[in-house]
Amino acid sequence: MRFVILAVTLLFLSPVVFAQAKENGIQSIIEEVIDERTTADWRQLRVSIAINGVLLKDVKRGRIQILQAEDNLGNDLKLEEFNEYNKDFSIFETDDYRTDFSIRGTNGNASISITLNLASPPRDATHIKKLKSTLELYIPDLDPKAKIVLTGLSEKLNDKRYGQRRKAFPFRPGEPFPFQKFGVSIGMGFSTFPKFKGGSEPVIYAQILDKDNKVLDVILTDKKGNEIQARSRGSTEDKTDLEYRFHADPAAIADLVVYLKTDMAIKVIPLDFNDIPLP
Repeated sequence: MRFVILAVTLLFLSPVVFAQAKENGIQSIIEEVIDERTTADWRQLRVSIAINGVLLKDVKRGRIQILQAEDNLGNDLKLEEFNEYNKDFSIFETDDYRTDFSIRGTNGNASISITLNLASPPRDATHIKKLKSTLELYIPDLDPKAKIVLTGLSEKLNDKRYGQRRKAFPFRPGEPFPFQKFGVSIGMGFSTFPKFKGGSEPVIYAQILDKDNKVLDVILTDKKGNEIQARSRGSTEDKTDLEYRFHADPAAIADLVVYLKTDMAIKVIPLDFNDIPLP
């Protein structure tokens, strides 16, 4: 509880700029260093970085990897578990607490906030000598081949190939999928799922054949354009046959959106800082 109170308190302090870097019009600023090496129960070091100069409304996912982290005594501060946890592209959070990725502000005026978790340095370390990371931003509008959109989804689910009229789901090997685009095959299904306390709720299924492993995520959008995330997902071991389950009313759904990883749609931002003072 002490840690949570400390973190929330620091969020309300005016940011102190420790270091900054600028490349290709994108500015990255280290705003906050939280050093808790003297805390007996949970020693850790966290570095908060703000990224400015990106049209945030166009960024759909992000991924961060720490390449190098070293204090002035030569100790390795990189946490492999942090990189493992963040190895996949993830959504941005918009709540008041700083997760690995969070958004402050709205639309094009917003900045991206990233929190890097590092190993706790010894007490006699005075600064982070080197901190090098790579931030990847997924911006599908940069490439027309980075997104597949199936519109009019509520009508499609009433088609005889889908919904409760289907006797079998998922699609079987060799069975043709209704939609193919950019090397990806898409099938849909609809059923109801019993609730724990009685009654039922609708479930929308999306099955994706992705032989080139380029599907980044699959979402639904409602008629206001809001994203609906899958409640659960699964795949074969080689990740070529994917299944996404959404607990959503088909009547409220507008589109199915499949995000695809392409080189043009991923903007790579190097984050390279030297001599960051420790509080």
